[in-house]
Amino acid sequence: SDLLCVDNCGHLDGEYAGFGKASDEKSKELIKEISEVDTGYLSPMFADFPYNVISIKTIEIIEE
Repeated sequence: SDLLCVDNCGHLDGEYAGFGKASDEKSKELIKEISEVDTGYLSPMFADFPYNVISIKTIEIIEE
């Protein structure tokens, strides 16, 4: 599964790499909005899972 981490993720115990970034303010606002949706418990690994599954349909790679 693909995860967007907007806070510390205890189950990843700090041994993960952060990658990618929001390219503009609109993207940052969208990520924050996604992080605030209602969630529920599915299993220990998915203790804070969105009620309505959120899918990323497109990603744009921007060369700097």
